[in-house]
Amino acid sequence: MSVVVALDASPCAGTRSGVGRYVEDLAAGLDALGHPPALVYQGHHGPLFPPVAEHACARRRYDLLGGRVGAYLRLPHVLRNLGADVYHCTSTIAVPGPGWNGRVVATVMDCYPLAPGAQVSPRHRRLFAQLLGAILRRATRIIVPSRATADELRALGHAGPLEVVPLGLRPIAPGPRPPTAPAGGYLFTLGAIEFRKGLHLLAAKRPPLPWIHCGPLRNDPGGRIVAAMDAAGCRRLGFVGEAERISWLSHATLLAMPSQTEGFGYPPLEAMALGVPVLAFATGSLPEVLGDAAQWTTPERLGDDLADLVRDAGRRSVLAAAGRRWTAAFSVETMARAHRVIYG
Repeated sequence: MSVVVALDASPCAGTRSGVGRYVEDLAAGLDALGHPPALVYQGHHGPLFPPVAEHACARRRYDLLGGRVGAYLRLPHVLRNLGADVYHCTSTIAVPGPGWNGRVVATVMDCYPLAPGAQVSPRHRRLFAQLLGAILRRATRIIVPSRATADELRALGHAGPLEVVPLGLRPIAPGPRPPTAPAGGYLFTLGAIEFRKGLHLLAAKRPPLPWIHCGPLRNDPGGRIVAAMDAAGCRRLGFVGEAERISWLSHATLLAMPSQTEGFGYPPLEAMALGVPVLAFATGSLPEVLGDAAQWTTPERLGDDLADLVRDAGRRSVLAAAGRRWTAAFSVETMARAHRVIYG
């Protein structure tokens, strides 16, 4: 008898994020294996992403309505009606309250709000700690996307078993060149504008190429990061759809990833799959996720290494070829099969 899985699809509602991408790919991967999960989510963030809403999995989808308290109270009822054996929690929004005794599997992408020096409010830090604690107490299996995240949880005192499952990368094809792309090439960055992404460090180096950034404003108290990016001549496009994002990424001279911490890191893997060289800091999960296929740098060397890579077309070609080979190991099917084993 197949295990019935209810998947927390809340990260797939509203603005697309890396976690939402993971849940979207996982649902599709499980469905392709013949084990489509039911989707449980909180719709007040917005509708489900169209690819998720139109997928076969979405035939069984349930909007929990209300905030965290409402989700906490309604979720056991929904899980009982589904006959769910496993609830896979992928966000800090909804952990089942009393009234359902099935197994909880949880994915923890990173613990950045609790990291020393994290640029988050004290309230955000306290709330994240409370919600993460509730998840860790309730879950019987914890999935992390990298050894770096596993190390973060260990440092916070978690002594239970952890399952390291790298995220999968769906097949990706280059998009058409954006009509407004600079003719002589451009530097590309991708992701939410917030302190940990290190965009202020890149701005301080005054990149030698036109700089294009795609990603929403998430956390920039006082507007200092945006001001630094603007002063460096960055063209900020904000949040863009997937097709437009892939088009900008496909034709970039290189992708810069000056992030100070990452639980996994989809953007550099996508860049590599498209043959775009990557310049990154060796922080968080990035060394294990990108291997030897990236050009590594430091905050002190960032400006010089960026200028060198822009000048050295031969080195960029070597990185492009290495990136394509490296990303072949990351598949959605492999990720989905690993989750099926964990579900039992």
